[in-house]
Amino acid sequence: MKRWILLLVLIAAACGAKTDAPQVEDGVPRSADYSAEAMPRAIVPDGVDVTEVSLPLAQEGADTGQNGIVYAAVLGGYYLMRVQLEGGNFNYLYDIAEGTWSDEDSIHRQCGSTITQAFLMRVTQREEFRVSARRGLDYLHAKTETQEDGSLELSGMGATALLTIATSIYTLNSDDDTYKATLEPMGQNLLQYLDLETGEFLKTDSIFLAPGQLMMALEHLHAATEDDKYLDALELAAKWAVANPEAHGWGPYFGLWANEPLTYLYARRPDPSYAEAAYAMADPIVALQHVPGDVSNKEWEGGYAPNEEGGKPSWSTCLNLEAVADAYRMAALHGDEERKAKYGQSAKWAAGYLMRLQFREGETDKHADPALLIGAVPFAFGGNSVRVDVTHHVANSLVKTADYLEIEDFPGARAVDEVTP
Repeated sequence: MKRWILLLVLIAAACGAKTDAPQVEDGVPRSADYSAEAMPRAIVPDGVDVTEVSLPLAQEGADTGQNGIVYAAVLGGYYLMRVQLEGGNFNYLYDIAEGTWSDEDSIHRQCGSTITQAFLMRVTQREEFRVSARRGLDYLHAKTETQEDGSLELSGMGATALLTIATSIYTLNSDDDTYKATLEPMGQNLLQYLDLETGEFLKTDSIFLAPGQLMMALEHLHAATEDDKYLDALELAAKWAVANPEAHGWGPYFGLWANEPLTYLYARRPDPSYAEAAYAMADPIVALQHVPGDVSNKEWEGGYAPNEEGGKPSWSTCLNLEAVADAYRMAALHGDEERKAKYGQSAKWAAGYLMRLQFREGETDKHADPALLIGAVPFAFGGNSVRVDVTHHVANSLVKTADYLEIEDFPGARAVDEVTP
């Protein structure tokens, strides 16, 4: 059967026909190794300092319609690049029909978009993603404030944690050390939000998100600086979180941020309670998935239901997918083959849903600016707006799925047991 499918694809290509993309079979997206030569791409001017490059970067080439999970994620990164403003920040909320931008903004989502561009810099090893990430960092670091104790803060715990993650990824995966010196003062600031005797989270600005963001920041600080005080702090936080699940909104939104650092910690200081914690957050998500073939609405296939009553899935599937993908990696390290298989299948189905939700070539022709929206992800099928955090979260979750499950190869791929950011 697979040979016949391949033959049909080859015939279509030979005839110049554009195959439907992304192609999904039994709810699972077909894989395709990502090449650094893939189109589209952005043009980085020669001989111009990164701080002087005009934004948004000009782009050449269009969505080729090719399959591939990483390719879809990278298309999302190019959407972010197209909406990056001269100051380095990202335009925020776009009305698809009217072609207008909202005045709304969120420093946390500016940080998130910068994280994604730094992440895609590592994944693709393309210079344009480095430029985009660096300009995002320039914008955000200009807004930090030095505290009386000499630490560095960006608008509270959550934003500081997110900026620390973006800065760490950028510093660890590029030759640019411009912001390396900020990691220690930002780390100093973040440690004040943790009781360093008990591991309890202090003064959190969001019970659902900030504690997990703090844990991920500690993971990235340790990876970028190799200073064990951050791994010690992460261990304290993990042990307290495991013992006090009710205190930080235990569930998918905590898992979105916490399952990765729990896995990072487990790989270095194994403790089965970390694995059980990741499973406790992933299992309920998987239980609420609209399994392909078992749901009447084809659009819903692979998406995660918003609650125990089921219901219409949406972009939030990507938040849940990231928690499940990290739990897959935990299961692989922990040796839980049953959960590894369950999470792997669930992640593939969820990736299929998100890839169908993403705007691809030919799907935006009736919108106000068809070319702008390629690679962007709306809130749901039929949605009338696009927000930057939706697209950047989708890109992150897709890359993790392709990487951890070793579905595709790409320049920055990592083995499932290579637990580094």
